[in-house]
Order: sequence, then structure tokens, then C-alpha cells
Amino acid sequence: ARRSSSAEAACISANCAVKAAICFSIALNWPRISGTRFSEKSNRFCSASGVARYPIQTSPAGHFQPIGSDGFCIRNESQAEFDQQPLEAQAMISACLEAFRVTRDPFWPIEARRAFEWFLGRNDLGLPLYDTSTGGCRDALHRERRNDNEGAESSLAFYLSLAEMRLAQNVIQSPFE
Repeated sequence: ARRSSSAEAACISANCAVKAAICFSIALNWPRISGTRFSEKSNRFCSASGVARYPIQTSPAGHFQPIGSDGFCIRNESQAEFDQQPLEAQAMISACLEAFRVTRDPFWPIEARRAFEWFLGRNDLGLPLYDTSTGGCRDALHRERRNDNEGAESSLAFYLSLAEMRLAQNVIQSPFE
């Protein structure tokens, strides 16, 4: 694997940096948010830290659009739009639902659902990645097609997302809360 140099890292455009910062701030704050869930200070933490309502990355049409893995984000150029991965959707769903569990802000389940719908065809190509006939999930969304592979990682990303969404609907209360 090729490592990027510090000069390349310095060339990330402001537009890409902003979008990446939003995505990563949700994902990176997930352990911090989750770690306070069982703390006596969780209510104070949530209000003090301002678990902000970062919108997840969306397309102009309003659907979830994960940052693609086909290339790098270079200064004055747009981010990679394709080779979108199911793992990105699953991570965003988990982070949004954890933010909801801590904050109880109804904004987060809406954003989680937006990310989940990516699997079902509300994406850049309008094609579902989850295949109802095989029970598998396609490995990526390319610029002009889905990747026909249905690997374990992608299928697990879908099924973990589905399980989390169903659990969130049931609002299971922990005896420790």
C-alpha cells in the first residue's frame, strides 16, 4: 500500500476537509459519546460537550453519500465519489444511533435511517446493494454499476445495520441507565 507524504496530506482541499471532518467527528466521537452513556455525568456531558447535530454527508438529492474510496481528495478537486463501501454506511448508522442513545435527540434516528436507505437503493445510482434473492450485500457502488461480489464484510455490514435499526425501533431500556 502506498503511503501519502506530508506534502500530499497538506494538499487536502477545504471542501473535502469540511466533509471529512463532519464524517470523522461523528465516527471519532462515537467512543466518547458511548463511554459517557453509563456515567452519572452523561446528561451534563451531553449538554456541555454539545454533541452537535452534524448532518451526515448527503448528495444534492438528499440521500446518504459516503466518501468513496476510489482515489484521494486533492486540493481544489472534489472528493472521491465512488467505490462507496457498505462499511461506511454501517459505521454511520452505528454512530448516529449511539448519539441518539446518549442525547435522545430525534435528529439522529432520522440520519441513521437516511444512511440505512443507502443499502436499499436510495443512493447515487438508485440501485439496491442488498439483494433479496441471495440475502447478500454487494461490495461497492461504482460510478456506473454495483460491484457484483457479495463478500462477508459487506453482508455483515448490512445485517449489523439492520439489527441496530430494529433494536432502535424497540427502544430497549438498560437496567443500568
